[in-house]
Amino acid sequence: MDLAVPLAKRARTLVTRGYPDTPNTSDRAPEVAVMATLKALARGETHYTDRPGILPLREQVTRLLNKRFGVTVDPKANTVITCGVTEARFVAVQELLAPGETLYAGAELEQLFGALTVRGSEFAETPEEARVLYLSSRMDEGDQRRLLGHISDTATVVFELNQTTNTFHPAQLEAFQNRTVTIGDLATESGLESWRVGFLAAPPASAAGLRDFKQALTICTTNLSQWAALAVLEER
Repeated sequence: MDLAVPLAKRARTLVTRGYPDTPNTSDRAPEVAVMATLKALARGETHYTDRPGILPLREQVTRLLNKRFGVTVDPKANTVITCGVTEARFVAVQELLAPGETLYAGAELEQLFGALTVRGSEFAETPEEARVLYLSSRMDEGDQRRLLGHISDTATVVFELNQTTNTFHPAQLEAFQNRTVTIGDLATESGLESWRVGFLAAPPASAAGLRDFKQALTICTTNLSQWAALAVLEER
């Protein structure tokens, strides 16, 4: 990609490119989410939250990661609630890649194209040459391990947690504990697709930069959406 091409011109290439729609799996938000929203309104939760998100939801995210994968993340310092997984993907690409660097996508290739175009980065043809390796819990564990075995010692892994039952996570491997960023969607499976709630959890070395970029982008995720997502997660 020609990095001398202005951002506006690169962004115009996205206009004619289609992207998969997020499925709308429900006509109405779950009752527990509706009630949590009404209670939050009654409490006056109509203001900005802490920029990384409300602490109870961040704590719930880290509990889920620990329960499912045995992965430990600090909810206060290293976990951020995002405006859906789309924002989490965008933040990860903008912060972890420099213009001209490449990303190898084991999954979610179409969803990453826009973020790479804006950054002035490209897809790598092989994992060996990539600065970032992008994996998904939808992928077979064997395929994930194979790709992890081919990346450089300085590459960062982004792991997208999808709504699957797979229990492998790159950070379970000692070599990747401190260089795997986990992102995910807290809304789609919960019937809150349009409420835009996702998350980003990172090791200490990269957490601050990712958190700061997210905060500069959208300040914080909508207060009421966060309380609704928390109520749904707590009911599981």
